[in-house]
Amino acid sequence: IILKNHSKSTSSINQLVSTDTQTHENHHTISMFSVVVNIIADLCPHGMLPLAYGFAQGGPSGVIPSVLLVLLFGLMSGYTMISYADMAQDNNADTIGEIWSNLISNKTTFIPDLAMFLLCFGCCVFYSAFIGDIFSSLAKAINLPGLLTKRYVLLGLLSSYVLLPLCLQDDLSALQFSSKIGVFGILVTVFVHIYRLIDGSYSSNSPLLNDLSIKQIPTWPNPKYNLFSINTGILTLVNMLCVAFLAHYNAINYYKELENKSINKYKLTIALGYTVSILVFVTMMLVGYGLFGLISQPLLLNNFHNTKDIFATYARFGTGLAILFAYPLMFAGLKSALKSLLISNTSINPSNTLVYKSIQVAILSVITSIAFKCSEDDVSVVLGIVGSVLGCGGAYILPGYLQLINMRKKKLNGLKNNQIDVIANHLLVALGFIFGGLGVWVTIKDSHSHSHH
Repeated sequence: IILKNHSKSTSSINQLVSTDTQTHENHHTISMFSVVVNIIADLCPHGMLPLAYGFAQGGPSGVIPSVLLVLLFGLMSGYTMISYADMAQDNNADTIGEIWSNLISNKTTFIPDLAMFLLCFGCCVFYSAFIGDIFSSLAKAINLPGLLTKRYVLLGLLSSYVLLPLCLQDDLSALQFSSKIGVFGILVTVFVHIYRLIDGSYSSNSPLLNDLSIKQIPTWPNPKYNLFSINTGILTLVNMLCVAFLAHYNAINYYKELENKSINKYKLTIALGYTVSILVFVTMMLVGYGLFGLISQPLLLNNFHNTKDIFATYARFGTGLAILFAYPLMFAGLKSALKSLLISNTSINPSNTLVYKSIQVAILSVITSIAFKCSEDDVSVVLGIVGSVLGCGGAYILPGYLQLINMRKKKLNGLKNNQIDVIANHLLVALGFIFGGLGVWVTIKDSHSHSHH
């Protein structure tokens, strides 16, 4: 569908290609505020919705250890985002593959590049499936004509006329406005959850609960919250947090395009973006549980009444916008890995813009074709396993391991290393393996449990 729709606009694409050839060499930069917005738009859509489910498991977990876990994962992920930028500067590298080439071997650069490509590819498939599901539900809720409520029609139209033009942009500077729309969608989603908690629409004796089955009615233990409890359910929350703060596929891109960049300025940028994201995550975790209690679902929007809650429609619209405009940021990470793969392992030259753009269109077409056949539920288990392995690898194991080698190289050159950084990176590698294995186990266990309900 994407290829067919765009075959009619060849002249426009050729114009885009010629323009790109002229401007590609110009280095675009974006303000610190815009990078912060991009980071929030990159992290929150996939991270904010499942946390109430993770918090509720086991009874629920204690508020204090749960919030501390969110802070811990935010700190670790922010640290490794900065670590990638630091290594890129030390090694004059533009991609993770180039860092690997300089520190380990130029013969095996395909390993990190392929891992990042597959991670971003899998996440894009999930995003596409989610976009198809949520916008078809919205179309039915507002009574659009029959054809426009069809999932495959909406997914094809949005992929062709919204995602494709954004995904073909050359750098993150072109996504500043769309990221702001995504952040607006995040704020709408958060607002609706807070509003519904305050007005008590899902508390006992609410009219909205009358046509719900017993399994859909929110329930809470007594007391509703506890402060310090730690139980096996907290492992599910850990699994959610392993990938909630994942934006490392764009860590070097964010640094490269930061206006008047320096490592210290990038540290502040990451601190601001991750602090806002942590606040969103903690809010959605506690407010979501306050709304729906022990029946909180992995996709929290599914807990709302399907037809009688107009604010649920607003929340779905906000989340739909957030996911739709987070997609190009995820695809930007995919393109970085793709470019490095092509340069290192093929004779294809990404500077040949027409060929490179055509490959991108083909990849987006494949992703959309898979999403035509699969809902978010169909791909969630596979993505959970892939996300646990590749996500923990890319966010913790790989940056920790590469930084240890980078520090060893500095030491050989007579430079001193901070011992806290040495210890921290050893811990990151170990924790990455633990969290990755734990994530696979929890994903399989939860899938097996849901299949029996």
